[in-house]
Amino acid sequence: MCYSLRTVTSMQTLASAFDAVVDDKAFAKFAQTRKHLEALSPEQIKMQLGLKRLPAKPIWHWAPDEEDQRVYPGYFLPAIISEAGERKIAPMRYRVRPEGSAEEIPSKFNVFNCRDDAITQRQTWRKLFGRRHALVPFTHFYEWVAAGGQKQQVAFYPKGFELSWAPALFDEWQSPDGAISFRSLAIITREPPPEILAAGHDRCPILLEQSKIDVWLNPESHTQGYLLDCLQEIERPVYGCELVL
Repeated sequence: MCYSLRTVTSMQTLASAFDAVVDDKAFAKFAQTRKHLEALSPEQIKMQLGLKRLPAKPIWHWAPDEEDQRVYPGYFLPAIISEAGERKIAPMRYRVRPEGSAEEIPSKFNVFNCRDDAITQRQTWRKLFGRRHALVPFTHFYEWVAAGGQKQQVAFYPKGFELSWAPALFDEWQSPDGAISFRSLAIITREPPPEILAAGHDRCPILLEQSKIDVWLNPESHTQGYLLDCLQEIERPVYGCELVL
């Protein structure tokens, strides 16, 4: 599991790195939805979003605005998608909200990471695989690991990469009245390389080969078998790790 990521603040950096354009329409819609939510009472937010309880804190976080650029489940981050053959940068939430769902999936269920061996097994992922694919840019991912009889937070990063990218699946949700809508995603993870396993963590985001990015972002042109094969064709950096104090 990768419970947190560090995102990238500069849209210009992302546009250059991924030969993408900023989806102005998607960001305008994102800002409009954020403004709409800010005008609602906690009771109204609970009702419109189908929450189990009243929100105790703001629920619309844009991770690049955070001081440490950390992305936690429920935060929004810039993701890469492809529309009509053009790569675009669009805002998406880091935790899937299934289309048509009346309520949020309970927090005890991890719907922000998708295991590569479950992608065709779990209903949440099966309906998105081959249809709605994205790429998540990040620099570090974080996890709690057991060390010295206690849990410590560790940051992992691929050496030699200023920017990393993980394949993701996304869905799109809209409130019954149409006033709120957003895309949300889960990154795909796999068994880790030896250095991450030795540090005490058992999963790692997939880092696709650059030559497979367009294949992943345009899944409708390929069979599911070929897309699964692409998830095995990965960059293989050596990962560094550091304690987060």
